[in-house]
Amino acid sequence: MTGHFKVYVGAQPYLDGPVEPVPTLVIDADSDKLVEVSAHHASIASHHPLSVVEAVLASTDKEILAWYQFNDSRLNGSLDLETWSHIYPNVTVVNQSERDARALDSLLDEWQIRQVALPHYGKIVLSQGDHVKSLSGLVNWESRIVSMSVCGPSAEQIWISRLNPMLSSRGFQSETGAAHWQKDPLLSALRENQQLKKKLECAQQILDSILSGLPGN
Repeated sequence: MTGHFKVYVGAQPYLDGPVEPVPTLVIDADSDKLVEVSAHHASIASHHPLSVVEAVLASTDKEILAWYQFNDSRLNGSLDLETWSHIYPNVTVVNQSERDARALDSLLDEWQIRQVALPHYGKIVLSQGDHVKSLSGLVNWESRIVSMSVCGPSAEQIWISRLNPMLSSRGFQSETGAAHWQKDPLLSALRENQQLKKKLECAQQILDSILSGLPGN
């Protein structure tokens, strides 16, 4: 797809490339990683607009999340030791802290203000944090996202079963055995029609309540 923007939640997939020449936002909890992203962007002499934000994502702004650092830094994030130890028996926590989280919709709103002529449609690549919480924070931006991918250690094993119910109900279809979801236009249109119907029903109830309170009714 041309004419889209791209969001990386976790810097490593951007660093691993290939880089698409589209407006790009990279979000990472580690400021050193973002310095590396900016240096990489300069080294490949790319002319696409790049923004970086140091943040941990949750479903709402100001949510407090536990943040774990492991002896394998690829696993750093909001998933706890119990989640990873079933897959990597030798993993240990080297540090645990609390982080003030941001919602993805707030960061995208701020990015759109800074970014001139941001395309309407976007793609998201997730490799850091709790992806269910991160995507729950899309809110009004959800309708603009056409694909989502999860990468990183054991991505398919951990995330396909967790994300499938949520994303399928939002009009996304998954590729068999892959942590990648593409928006189904028909399912998406049906969901939007259902939401519009609910809004109209609510508006009608409010109007009926107002009319019933008028003199003569």
